[in-house]
Amino acid sequence: MYAFKCLRAALMIPWNNKAASFYGTHGNRRATVTASAVRELQKSDVRKERGSSAYRSPPETAESLISDICGTLPIRRCIQDVLRSLDKSNCLVLQAPPGAGKTTTVPLALMLHRPSYLKPAFGRRVAVAPIIGRKIVVLEPRRVAAKAAARRMAATLGEEVGKTVGYRVRTENCVSPETRIEVMTEGVLIRRLQHDRTLRNIGAIMFDEFHERNLDSDLAFALCLEAQQTFRPDLRLVVMSATLGGGLAERVASLMEMGTPVVQKQLVEKRDMPEEEREIVTVGFTPIITSQGRSYPVEVIHVGDVLHKDNGTLVMKDMDKVIAGVVMRALEECEGDVLVFTPGVGFIRSVETALKSPDMNAEELYNAQILRLHGNLTAEAQDEAIRSKRKEERRRVILSTPIAESSLTIDGVSVVVDCGLRKSPLYNLRTGVNALKVLRISKAAADQRTGRAGRTGPGVCYRLWAPGSNLPESTAPEIMEADLAPLMLDLSVWGRTTTKGMPWIDPPSDERVQSAVQLLQSLGAVDDMGRATEEGKRMATFGVHPRFAHMILRSLDLGVPELGTVLASLLSERDIIRQGPDGSVVDSPSVSLRLKALAIHAKAMRAPRTQFQGKEESPQDKDLRLAVENTDYLTCKRLLLTARSMMEQVRKFEKTAADRAKLSEEAARMSKTAAADDIDGSNPYDPELLPSDVEEARSIANKEDDDVQQFAEAPVAAASSGVKEALSSSSDEFLWSGGDFNALGLVSTDDEEELEEEMLRNLASSPTAVFTQAWVRQMTDDGLVAALVALTYPDRLARVVKMSNPPAGKSTRCVLSIAPQGRPAVVYGLDKGTQCVAISDVMGFVNGPDMVFGAAVVTAEVADKYLSSMLTVKDVPCEIDRNTLTAVACRSHWLGDVQLIRTLRPPEATDNQIQAMFIQFLSQKAVIKWLESDINAWGMSDSAKRLLARDVWLRGSMEHLPRGFRMTPEPISLKRLAKRAHAWIKAFLLGVKRLSDVDIEKVLRSVFPADILGVQDDVYPLNIQLGPDKPSYPVLYISQPKNKSELKASPAGKLKDPAIVVPIQDLFGLKEFIVPESKLPRNIPLSLRIMSPDGQYTISESTLDLTHFWNKVYPNLITLEFKQRYKDIQWPRDGLLPMQSTTRTWS
Repeated sequence: MYAFKCLRAALMIPWNNKAASFYGTHGNRRATVTASAVRELQKSDVRKERGSSAYRSPPETAESLISDICGTLPIRRCIQDVLRSLDKSNCLVLQAPPGAGKTTTVPLALMLHRPSYLKPAFGRRVAVAPIIGRKIVVLEPRRVAAKAAARRMAATLGEEVGKTVGYRVRTENCVSPETRIEVMTEGVLIRRLQHDRTLRNIGAIMFDEFHERNLDSDLAFALCLEAQQTFRPDLRLVVMSATLGGGLAERVASLMEMGTPVVQKQLVEKRDMPEEEREIVTVGFTPIITSQGRSYPVEVIHVGDVLHKDNGTLVMKDMDKVIAGVVMRALEECEGDVLVFTPGVGFIRSVETALKSPDMNAEELYNAQILRLHGNLTAEAQDEAIRSKRKEERRRVILSTPIAESSLTIDGVSVVVDCGLRKSPLYNLRTGVNALKVLRISKAAADQRTGRAGRTGPGVCYRLWAPGSNLPESTAPEIMEADLAPLMLDLSVWGRTTTKGMPWIDPPSDERVQSAVQLLQSLGAVDDMGRATEEGKRMATFGVHPRFAHMILRSLDLGVPELGTVLASLLSERDIIRQGPDGSVVDSPSVSLRLKALAIHAKAMRAPRTQFQGKEESPQDKDLRLAVENTDYLTCKRLLLTARSMMEQVRKFEKTAADRAKLSEEAARMSKTAAADDIDGSNPYDPELLPSDVEEARSIANKEDDDVQQFAEAPVAAASSGVKEALSSSSDEFLWSGGDFNALGLVSTDDEEELEEEMLRNLASSPTAVFTQAWVRQMTDDGLVAALVALTYPDRLARVVKMSNPPAGKSTRCVLSIAPQGRPAVVYGLDKGTQCVAISDVMGFVNGPDMVFGAAVVTAEVADKYLSSMLTVKDVPCEIDRNTLTAVACRSHWLGDVQLIRTLRPPEATDNQIQAMFIQFLSQKAVIKWLESDINAWGMSDSAKRLLARDVWLRGSMEHLPRGFRMTPEPISLKRLAKRAHAWIKAFLLGVKRLSDVDIEKVLRSVFPADILGVQDDVYPLNIQLGPDKPSYPVLYISQPKNKSELKASPAGKLKDPAIVVPIQDLFGLKEFIVPESKLPRNIPLSLRIMSPDGQYTISESTLDLTHFWNKVYPNLITLEFKQRYKDIQWPRDGLLPMQSTTRTWS
C-alpha cells in the first residue's frame, strides 16, 4: 500500500525538477504528498462547513497523507499522540533524537490535521479566503537551518519554497498569500510580537532545537507565554529538541503549566466565538512526548586532545593541522562523507588550507571535495554542502561551524570529526566588552554531533579530546552570559520595565539587567523609569543591537542615513577583513578602511594598485590592497543587502512623519475654520457631530501601523530584488579582471574628474544604485564616520598613549585607556599624533591585554562639528601643569572622559592662592611617587643634585670618614624631599609660578643643621678651586644619569670614588693636579674625569697622575676622527705644552 501511494503521488504531482533533484534521496524514507491533495482536503472542509451541495469526500484522508509524509521516519510512531495532545492542550514538549523527522514532519502533519485552532481568526469571513487559515510558525535558531527546513518541507509537497511553505529571516523572506507554514528565526517573531501581541493570524508556534537557549529564543518563549496567557489561550506552543536533558523538559513543561492561575486540566471556553465554533482548551497541563530515534550504531574513537595545559591554562597549538590530520585518517579508514566540526569560520579556512597543502593534498589523494558550511555563505553554497552526493563519485569533506550540530540533515555523512570546542562571546560587565573565548562543548552537544554520523547508517565519530575529559552537562544559556541591552529594549517596548514576573526558564541576573538599562538610558531608548521612549520604539523596529539602531537614527539627524545604515550593518557583524591565505593581516583598525573595501566590492570605487611605477608602496596603499584582497565578498554582499533593508525602514519613518505632519496641518486648518464658523457656540467639526472624521483619522493611524507591521514582517520585500540584481553580476568576478590590479589602480589627482564621470555613467538610476552612490559619497568624510562611531559607542571613547617596544614588524603600538574603567587595550596601525579614538570592535583576552580591531580617529574639529552635544568645556582659573610644574590657567575641551584640547594661559589667582595650589599639588600621593623617582622633574640645579649625591656617598662610606665626623640627623635624600616638599618649600613658594624657580639647594640648607653642612662643605666640598686664577670644578660623589632615576650607588652596590670633572682644554700644560690640603682627606681615593671640549662625553677617567695621562693616554686619543670633530682647536702634540690657540667658546 505504501509503495502504491508513493507511485500514485509521483504520477499525480507536476514534480518540481529542482526540488526533486535536491532532495531526491529521500524517496526511500517518505513519500511526496501533492500540494493539490492538501488544497483539495481543505476545500472539502470548507464546503462541508457551509453545507454546500458540491461537497465530496476527499480522495485521500488526512491520516493517509500524514502517514505518507512520515514515511519510515521514527516520528510516525508518535505523530498521532502529538496531534491529539495539541487538540486537548495548548502546550506540548516533544523530545526526538536527531533524524527522527520532527523539524520537517510535525508542521506538515499539523497542517494536514486541520485542527480548529488553525481556522481563520474570529470575524474573518470564510468566503474571502476559504483555504488560508491561521499559520504555523516554526522557529529555528539560525538562518541556515530555517532556509533548509523550509526547502525540505516544500520539496515534500513537490513545490517551490514560498508557496505552502516559506521562510522569513533577517533581510530575506520567501512567502506568498498561499503560505501556511512559515519557518523563521526567533528575532523575526519578536518583531512581529511587538506589533501584534495577539498573533491573530498564527495558530501554532514551534520552538525547534530549543536546547540551544540563545537570547532570542528565551525572550520569544517568554513573550509567547505571556501572549498566550493574556490574549490567546487557544495559541499552541510546542517546544521541540533532540536533547532536553538535565531536567530542562520538566522545567519548560512546569513553566507552561504555571502560566495561568487555574487548576490543572481546567476547561476554558472561547466565549467570544459563535457557539458552533467554540473550542474546549485544556490549560495548565503540558504533555511531554518522547520519540525514539534511529538505532544506527556510531563508533566513538578518541584521538587525543587539541588542548594542552601551559602553566595551568588550556591553550591551543596547531589545532588546524591536528584537525586536518584526523580528517586524513578518517578518509583513509572509513567510507562516506566526512563532517568536521570547528569552532568558527577562521578555523574552517585554516583547516581547508592544511588539507589542500602539498603535504596532505586530500583532494587528489582521496578524490575528495572540500566544502564549507557556515552562516555567511550564500544559499547556493550552503545547499551544495547540505545536499546529497552528486553523480560523480567524489567524497565530500564538509568543514562546518556548530550550525550543523542540529536542525540540518546532511545526507551521505557517515563520519564526524569533532574538535570538541566552541566559540562563545562572554560579556564583561566591568569593561562592557565581549571577550571571545574558546570553550569545551557540553555532553549534550557532543551527543548531537556524534548523532550526525548515524543518520542513515552506521558511522564513526572521531573525538579530539581524552575519554575522561570533564565536559559540562549542558551549554550555559546565553541569557546568563550575554549583553542584555537588546532584550531589555524589547521588554520595554513590550511594556515591561523590569524582568521580574516574566516567565523565564532562567531569570537574568540583576547586575546584567541594570547594566543594560544604563546603556539604554545613555542612548535615549528608555526613560528613568525604564519605559520605552519614542526613540526606543523606533530603535526596536530595526532588529539590531540598540547601539546600531541609535546610530541609524542619529545619521538621519545628520542627513546621512545611507552611511548610517551601511555602518550599522558593517559593525554589527564580524570583521569583513580576514587573514589572507598567505598569513597576511591588516593591522589598521580603521573603520573607513573597511568602508572603502566594501565600496570596492560594490563596484563603487576602483581597486588599489599593486605596482607604483618604481615608487615604494605607502602603508595606506598597502593596507587598502590587503583589505580588498582579504575581504570576504559574500559577507560584503549580505551586509549591503542588510543596509538596504534598514534604509527602507528609515524611509518608512520619514513617510510616517510626513503623513502625521500633514494630518496635523489639516487638523490645525480645520480648527481655524471651526473657530471662524462657530457662531452659535457649537463646533461643526466636533467628532461627536461628525463621527466620519474620527473614523477617517483612525483609518489613517491604522494604515500607518499596518505599514510598520508589514515592513517588520517583510523588511526587504521591495528592496531585495534591486539589490540582488545590482550585485548578482559581481558574484563571480571582482572589479578587476583576472586578478590584475594594474589596469584598475588608484586614481591620481588628475584623474578624479574622469573617475567621477565614469562612476556616474556606470551607476544606474535604480534605488540600489542611488543608495550606493549616496553612502560612498558620504563616507569620504572621515569626520562623519568617526562621529557616527562615537555616537554609537559613547562609552568607548579612549585617549591614546604612546607605548614603547612595539613587536617586530609593527609600526606603532598604543595603549588606549577606555573610559570610564581605564582598562588598557592594545591597537596597531594608528597614525602619529592621534589623541582620541572611538572604538567599535574590541575583544578581551584572558591571558593578555584587550585588543582593538575597529576604531575611528576623533579630532577636535570632528567633535566641534558633529558632536557638539557631547562636548564639554571646562575653565580652570588656576592649576598646576604636571608637564612643566607651573601654575597656569587652563581651558580644556572634553569629549566624554577624553581631553581633546588644552589651552594654557597665565594663572588668574593671587600669590597666596598659587602657593596653596602648589602645596596641595605636592601633597598628592601620585605626585610624591613621581617626584621621588625622577630627579629631573624638579628642575633643580646641578649643585643641588651634588648635595643629595654627597649625602648618599657619605652614608655609604662611613668607615673612610674621619673620626667624630658628624652627619645630619636624617638623610638628605630625594625620597625625603618629595615626601616633605609641601612643608619644606612652603616659605619659598610665595611669588613663584614655576617649581624650577625654587632654589632646592637653599631649601635643603635651610632644613638641615647649618653647622653640620658647613663642616661637610669644608672637608667634602661640592666644588674645588685649584688656585686663585683657576675656575671651580664640580666634584661628583655618585654618577648621575641624565634620565629619570634615583641617586643610586652602583655598580653592584659599591660607591665610586669621588671624581673631579675637568674639560681637557683646562689641563694642557699641567704636570700635576694638586688638591688643597684641607679638601678631601688623603685616605679617600680621588679620580679625575676628563671631559671632551664641549663637555658632552667623558674622554678618560683616571687618577690625578697627569704624567701618566699625557704619556700613555693622550697620544692614542688624538686621532684623525677626534681632530676632525674639533677642527677649530690647535691640538698640541705634547699635552704638557699649553694649547696655542682656539676659536671655540667653552661652556
